[in-house]
Amino acid sequence: MSRALYTAATGMIAQQMNVDNIANNLANVNTTGYKKSKIEFQDLLYQQLRLAGATQAEGAQVPVELQIGYGTRPVATQRIFTQGTVISTNNPLDVSIDGDGFLQISLPDGTVGYTRDGALKKSADGTIVTSDGYSLEPSITVPQDATDLNISLNGEVSVRVPGDTAFQQAGQIELARFVNPAGLRSIGRNLFLETEASGTPLNGSPDSEGFGQLSQRFLAVVAEEQVHQAVEDFVIDQLEGKLKDGERVVVHARWQGEVLLDKPGDVVLKIRLISSQTLRGPSMVRVELLVDGATRKVLTVTADVRFFTTVMVTTRAVRRGTVFYDDDSVELVERDVTTARHGFFTGMTQLEGLRARRPIGYGAVISRRHVEEIPVIERGDDVEMTLTTSHMQISTVGVALQDGAVGSRIRVKNVDSGKIVYGEVLDAGTVRLGSGRANLGPGTAKLGGGEG
Repeated sequence: MSRALYTAATGMIAQQMNVDNIANNLANVNTTGYKKSKIEFQDLLYQQLRLAGATQAEGAQVPVELQIGYGTRPVATQRIFTQGTVISTNNPLDVSIDGDGFLQISLPDGTVGYTRDGALKKSADGTIVTSDGYSLEPSITVPQDATDLNISLNGEVSVRVPGDTAFQQAGQIELARFVNPAGLRSIGRNLFLETEASGTPLNGSPDSEGFGQLSQRFLAVVAEEQVHQAVEDFVIDQLEGKLKDGERVVVHARWQGEVLLDKPGDVVLKIRLISSQTLRGPSMVRVELLVDGATRKVLTVTADVRFFTTVMVTTRAVRRGTVFYDDDSVELVERDVTTARHGFFTGMTQLEGLRARRPIGYGAVISRRHVEEIPVIERGDDVEMTLTTSHMQISTVGVALQDGAVGSRIRVKNVDSGKIVYGEVLDAGTVRLGSGRANLGPGTAKLGGGEG
């Protein structure tokens, strides 16, 4: 048992790291140039209890080995350097890299960092810097009196000064690319450092020799995960306190692709239901995207809301007429009950003593339509048909035309008149009719408690 606990603990630790990594990805959905990462895992050592191919006492060889594993461990965080979506910002110093390559940044300690974040700025002396004030490598300075700035696809920075209609070159942006960019070390601030695993950088101009192009006035953004997370959080919040004991809910937002907005700024997602519909199964929600308090775009998103709970499920095919007892024909299993319209059973005490009214397949969730009470009246039995009004009770003899349990409605035939009517089974032999217009025919009438 202690070994099982240690093995399970490795899985819990690995899952916690995975959740932490997902949370970090979600937290950076609006981070310019951010590339999401994923955690990779490996299984641990195995204890060999019996080797494959070993010879038993009878001379036969063991076809497969017997071994017990000792859990899992995280081994790597893989950075996914895929191309992000770009959005127009109308800022002349915002650039995106369409393809391979990193901007080179001169760090205070003299080393060179690398980034995909193209949100550039100008310092007090005109030097082009990052949001943290780190200059490009090589450094580029824009004249103080420059009236216009242009960055070409190949990274050439040109400016226009008063009295001159032509652009003058102010510098050249160079990119670096790596044989193994996943081997770069992330140090925060959207920066990476070279490692032995990444290899040495290959420097060059944009739009040449495998390097990506630069696009001016654009920034790379990621927003799909933010829409998903916001919708899922909204649904979970709406259902808080409404779930039954043992019930859990899983929400999947059906939205693909990043959302492009026509204005930069602080984005807030405001969500509400489109109608008073119940949040169960596919449900429509309205997602309003506000930038600096103003609505810029409205989305209609489908949230698939699935409910799961532990229900009684068959472990083998069950024949019609089988009575359920505490045996191995059923077990408790967590299943999706979102569309279970006919009800279900959450424990053996609810199912025990009921009879299968039809064949039930292996692995089926047992619903109310699958079972029935054991009948106290069977087809062909003689029964007493009773009818009670406000003044009298009338009874006569009938024949049951179908099986019936206590409380169920069955068809019965009046022996004297031959008329077929419906009635409620009271006990093993008595059926109560529900209409004073039923034709009982000759019989015994009771008035005021005495015979008439």
